[in-house]
Amino acid sequence: MLNPKSGKGDSQSMFEKTLKPLMEEFALSYELFVTKRAKEAEDYLQRFVSLHQLVTKNQKPNFFVLIRV
Repeated sequence: MLNPKSGKGDSQSMFEKTLKPLMEEFALSYELFVTKRAKEAEDYLQRFVSLHQLVTKNQKPNFFVLIRV
């Protein structure tokens, strides 16, 4: 999930320059969900799992790793 307005507003370009090349280099498949409104990520996730089932690790201000437990 990517919030294009997070941080300094450069999270999309940050993803394109850093994370996307790594995902491609290691042949990791992914689906990028770009949010368009406030709380959209929460709404999206609630359709699949309860929020209390998620463990969120914030490694960088704009990148989150979500693990379903």
